[in-house]
Amino acid sequence: MAGTMMHEYIHAYFDWNLYLMKSGATTYDANFEKTYKLLFDESGVPLNDGFGANQHEQIATSFVKEIAAMLKIYAANQNIPLPADPLYFEKIGWGGLQYTSLYKYAPEGTTYANSAEAGNNSTTITQTIKCKKL
Repeated sequence: MAGTMMHEYIHAYFDWNLYLMKSGATTYDANFEKTYKLLFDESGVPLNDGFGANQHEQIATSFVKEIAAMLKIYAANQNIPLPADPLYFEKIGWGGLQYTSLYKYAPEGTTYANSAEAGNNSTTITQTIKCKKL
């Protein structure tokens, strides 16, 4: 769930900055266009991305490793036992990006890890992180 929340937060960040740019506001992230080039055409105009394909390509390019790192830090800070699979957090970082051109670089077993996290009764992953009870 935390990986999905981070993924959706990135969409919100993209959408908000694109909205500000299109509305003529000057308060958007000054490095946004330079940093997230996959969201713009060659002339710098934001691409029409109704289905989020360009945003997903940008997330796959720029954020998978960061999502994985944040999840690992969160688990450690919450005293959640780390999974045996050293690529587990990276697999979760690939969640929702299976239709991107970069998904072929996702670690083997990514689909099963994300299926297990979604509660789809996957039996191919042996350990999943459960939410910490308060």
